[in-house]
Amino acid sequence: MDCTDLSINSEAAVRLCVSRIKEIESNKLPESVSSEYIKQLNSYIFQNMKDIGIDYPAGKFREPSNTEDLNLSYRPLSTGDGFYCMRSLLDKGAVEKFNATLNELSVENLKKLTTKEFVKSISDLYARLDYTHPFVDGNSRTFRTFTKQVANSAGFLLDWDKTASSDQNRDALYCARGICANNLALSDPSQANFKEYIQNMNEDISFISGGYDINQLLTSLDMVTPNRAVALKEKIEDISQPMQTGDLINTICDLKKNYPEIEKSADSINNYILTLSKKKSTAETLALTSEILIPSFYNFLKDGYQDCNAHLLNKYIDTTINEKTGPVESKNIEKQNNKSDLER
Repeated sequence: MDCTDLSINSEAAVRLCVSRIKEIESNKLPESVSSEYIKQLNSYIFQNMKDIGIDYPAGKFREPSNTEDLNLSYRPLSTGDGFYCMRSLLDKGAVEKFNATLNELSVENLKKLTTKEFVKSISDLYARLDYTHPFVDGNSRTFRTFTKQVANSAGFLLDWDKTASSDQNRDALYCARGICANNLALSDPSQANFKEYIQNMNEDISFISGGYDINQLLTSLDMVTPNRAVALKEKIEDISQPMQTGDLINTICDLKKNYPEIEKSADSINNYILTLSKKKSTAETLALTSEILIPSFYNFLKDGYQDCNAHLLNKYIDTTINEKTGPVESKNIEKQNNKSDLER
């Protein structure tokens, strides 16, 4: 095979990297994460490059850049256009900030966040790592893999594949990365001499993309979902037909066993189902459960809530009722809800 024109972005290289990424992206993080771990990830992902004739320094940081030169990365777009954005000099200060970012990472704290809060945190983490840009190439694959591991360890699914589902989404990711990198460069003392140039680059990128950063991109593409919400959806879809009330209750109980942090909210939903079953026919109970209660519970979990007072969960139920029946009819149903076990 003629490998003289191959790079780590060639089809053959990407195919090899993807297989390595699939092997490790769902792994839990070690107790402590350092730059050495990031190097190990990079080395694992790109370990086969030499096998196909690509000279890539897997697992090694690039050399520091000259402080007097613009330190740029080029982002090609599917339209044939492209733009430049800043990256760190990878000097002593940049490496110290990189290590501090990793040292400050707390999976236990991330577990306590709502989805919106988690998206903000993981976006900030990705942006800071990406701006550091420690490798000569392959930073994006390395940090997408790492942040997906972080998300999984914290109980969230981070679906980076959505940014590869179309040229438009891929371009949006490039632009979001560029915006974030330039914003970080503006606050980096080592890049102070290039402030006006950086601002002009950001204006160019914003003209192309509307100025979305990574946080906004992840939100707009709905790329983050708590694992417990994913599990609920899969369990409901796996229930055999015809569906029974007992099937739904058992499904919620199984979910509670795997995710004990949602015990109270899961019990509230099951109590609600039982209350309905005593007042309604089997058909009515199943209809209300599948059309109102389960979607409400899914959205409650999808937004990152675990256990809280019944009032918040009931707000999700009311919202679903409003969407299904309109606000006028929902007032009557709300009165019935207030009398249910959910509020007791």
